[in-house]
Amino acid sequence: MAYKRPRLAERLRDRLEPDERLLEVVLVTGPLSRRPAAGEIVGEADTLAKRFRAQSTKERACALGVTDRRLIFSWQGLNEADSVLARRDVVGVVASGRRFLGARFLLHLADGSALEFAITKEWLDDLTRLLGPPPVSDL
Repeated sequence: MAYKRPRLAERLRDRLEPDERLLEVVLVTGPLSRRPAAGEIVGEADTLAKRFRAQSTKERACALGVTDRRLIFSWQGLNEADSVLARRDVVGVVASGRRFLGARFLLHLADGSALEFAITKEWLDDLTRLLGPPPVSDL
């Protein structure tokens, strides 16, 4: 498969499970600190977003590999461990604003929580094409 970012794709190949297909790789920064959206689960609840933030590096660049099974966040530098979300835990992605020369997006998760990342507009379009927008009731 021809990837838009072949060097990033090559970096993720050894992280794939047997028979797992890498669909695309984009460069993102995050997860970003932000205020919760209306209706989002917050507080002391043990959410997917809270667990992800606890195991990941905050507001750092990473290669986001979208596979047929998972989203793999491979952090840049310092031999940091990857963070992973199962595709079944990701409801969709929606633009959430601008950041410098790029855009922000919310990754909506199955339990009602969300994570925000920064990305270029072109890569946001690719990610939205792969993951789709969340159902209207989840916005």
